[in-house]
Amino acid sequence: MRASYQHLLGLTRSVVRQSQQVLQRFQKGRLPVVGSRLAVFAQLSQLEHFLPLRRRSSVRPRTAWCWAKRR
Repeated sequence: MRASYQHLLGLTRSVVRQSQQVLQRFQKGRLPVVGSRLAVFAQLSQLEHFLPLRRRSSVRPRTAWCWAKRR
C-alpha cells in the first residue's frame, strides 16, 4: 500500500513539473500552437487555476501520513 501511494505521489509530482514547464514555455513564447489558439488559451488557463491547488494539497497527505505514523 505504501509503495503504491509513493508511486502515485511521484507520478503527480512529474505531471505538475511538466505542467509548469509548459506554462513557462508559453510565457516565453516558445510553445508552438497547433490548432485553435482559443483552445490553447482555455487549457492554459485551467493549468494556471489548478496548479496552485495541487501544490497546496500535496502538503496535506504528507502531514496526514506523519500523523498516522505517530499513533
